[in-house]
Amino acid sequence: MVVTPFAAVPELRASTGTATLPEAGPMPDAFPAELPVLAAVCEAAAEVVQRAIVDAVLAATGLAGIPSYRDVYGTAFTPR
Repeated sequence: MVVTPFAAVPELRASTGTATLPEAGPMPDAFPAELPVLAAVCEAAAEVVQRAIVDAVLAATGLAGIPSYRDVYGTAFTPR
């Protein structure tokens, strides 16, 4: 779960350079006007990092007698 300054979840299409940003509503004058864009970029970056970590954990192999996730939970990878 990613926490952003806004309740709405933006749909970000980085490959095309377009994004649907959340409606920020009224913001205090102290907040920068580009905060919704920054929040959308940070949310997308957090999602990318999260997926990279999961991919790394699932692809890892055991080393020096320390089992990997796949070694311990191998049945999770078999088709049902």
